Amino acid sequence: MRIEYLRIALFVAALFLAAACDEPKGSPAAPTQPSASSPAPTPAKVWKDLGEYSVTMTASASCSLPEYAVKQTYDGRLAESGQELVVSFKDKSFVCWAGPAGFQGTKAGDRVSFMLNGDYFVDGYSFVYLIRADTELGYMGIATGSIGENGIAARLNGTVLLYSYYGHKPFALCDAPDHLMELVRK
Repeated sequence: MRIEYLRIALFVAALFLAAACDEPKGSPAAPTQPSASSPAPTPAKVWKDLGEYSVTMTASASCSLPEYAVKQTYDGRLAESGQELVVSFKDKSFVCWAGPAGFQGTKAGDRVSFMLNGDYFVDGYSFVYLIRADTELGYMGIATGSIGENGIAARLNGTVLLYSYYGHKPFALCDAPDHLMELVRK
């Protein structure tokens, strides 16, 4: 009976957290009038939607992971604000605890760098996906690459993680400097 109660509690918590993935965190502050001694307010970021992309993650050939974790493709949206980039995911199978599903980065000319966070309890974007009823797949590290005509190609220096849905403990992982990430415009 105790195990069944725990399963129900985890299910309810998962539903609550899934709904929270799409909700904006906090509300914007009320505008204030600058005084003569205060610095000018920082202008709000204006994000330009760059459209829908297929985001394909491929684990390094050196990894010993189950076949379903070697290559996965996700639907994402790319946006930019100046030199900042954000890839966001709306699929309800993404696991979000403290922030939205996706990852962020920067660009300089045609070079890009993204920070992927495949962990649970941190602020900001996270990249963890419920791949099966009992398994979550996450990506963590720094992806660097370049912008081309059809999208972005990058190498992820980091970790591919497989988590147990119950307990959220990694049961398999692969650290490597050559995981691949590809964003292709739809």
